[in-house]
Amino acid sequence: MAPAPVHPDPLGRLQGLCLWGRALAFDLGTSRAVSSLSAALLDALYRIVRLTGNREKALRVAMLAHRLSLRVQLSAAPTALQDRIEQRLRASLATGAFSHLARPPADSDFSGELERRAMVLKVPRLAGDGRVTERGVFLITFTHLFGELAHQVDVAQLTREYTLVLEPSWSGYAIPEILQFAETAVTPVFVMATEPRDFAFLERFDPQLVPLPFGASNWVDPEVFRPTPGWHRVFDAGYIGFWGAVKRHHALFRAMRRLGDPTYRVALIGGPWEGTRHEVAALARLYGVLPQLTFFEKLTPEEVSEVIGQCKVSLLLSRKEGSNRGLFESMFAGTPALLIRENLGVRKDYLTEETGRIVPERELASALRWFRDHGGDFEPRPWAMANISPTATTAALNEALRKHAAARGEDWTVDCVRKANRPEVTYLNGDDRRRLPSVAAILSQYARLA
Repeated sequence: MAPAPVHPDPLGRLQGLCLWGRALAFDLGTSRAVSSLSAALLDALYRIVRLTGNREKALRVAMLAHRLSLRVQLSAAPTALQDRIEQRLRASLATGAFSHLARPPADSDFSGELERRAMVLKVPRLAGDGRVTERGVFLITFTHLFGELAHQVDVAQLTREYTLVLEPSWSGYAIPEILQFAETAVTPVFVMATEPRDFAFLERFDPQLVPLPFGASNWVDPEVFRPTPGWHRVFDAGYIGFWGAVKRHHALFRAMRRLGDPTYRVALIGGPWEGTRHEVAALARLYGVLPQLTFFEKLTPEEVSEVIGQCKVSLLLSRKEGSNRGLFESMFAGTPALLIRENLGVRKDYLTEETGRIVPERELASALRWFRDHGGDFEPRPWAMANISPTATTAALNEALRKHAAARGEDWTVDCVRKANRPEVTYLNGDDRRRLPSVAAILSQYARLA
């Protein structure tokens, strides 16, 4: 595949300065100090809004304060502020407020998204009279679709016959899209949570929401992302991520400038979901590292695997993520990972002696230099295959659901089928797609009555 051309704005330096200012503002806004202050101010605002009688707006303020406070929470134990907010949220469960807040706007257009991003992993077992004797399993990915699912189907009826499994796309679980299921589901809903702070929040919030210690990082297709025999590590580092400010490309450019080595080469693999590669190029030019970058855009998963497989290390520099896929796609392609310690969302114990390293951001430049010489010392794919492959993760999912079924006195005689993210959810065995009900059939069968 050919690199994507970049054409920084003719104003060049002015655009770069504007983007640099935006990056610094973003970093300041997501710092621990500002997050702590913002959460405290929002907690005070909650009290004011509550006095006005606008209960739903007050809940939104409280949930935002909780999500901001995650950056201040240094362990899985809740802070005093979080404990106070969670008491308020639990007190609101019986009101139906979360279900109302999770409802998508009237002008939303999710046509086709549910069909691409949800699937049946197991069908219910029925008795002769049509009674369900063993529930099936229905999985849905991407947080913004959880509200759409609840808008389209009768969640109570669906969860009588299916166990619902959620795969959120972003850390910070004090949101109505997730909490609504504590109100509407008649059986426990399982929620993937690779961030320990999210996992602990669900554990203490309500028994109807059961956390699972894995997420999107655990469903990479190893047949798509795999080492390419005979390819050389022509790039010193690679970064998979869209072009927006969240991915913090400026942190990479700052570290490259500190290295002061014009021969250091980086592959940037992205897409236009947010921001543009031209903006990233303008920012790189301001730092003086643009000639060292090669941009790739809109690649197929197979092409992403080829490019990242030619890199000595794969990077993730965001301060907040969902479970993240790019870092772990790299592992399956044979490339070790480098994650900044300040990240919220990625399960850090996946970075092992075999798979990569975690460093404070202040040490990023020295870590890049180290991986240039030692990236070939790692063999991440065997660890990834054994621990976070779709086969290993499906086994973990089956075990969790089986134990929970046994605790409830329910049958479990058939396991879930295997799925992968390529990047959308897909069955690893093509026969399963033909054998299991489609999402369209589920939406029709459990449709909400007008």
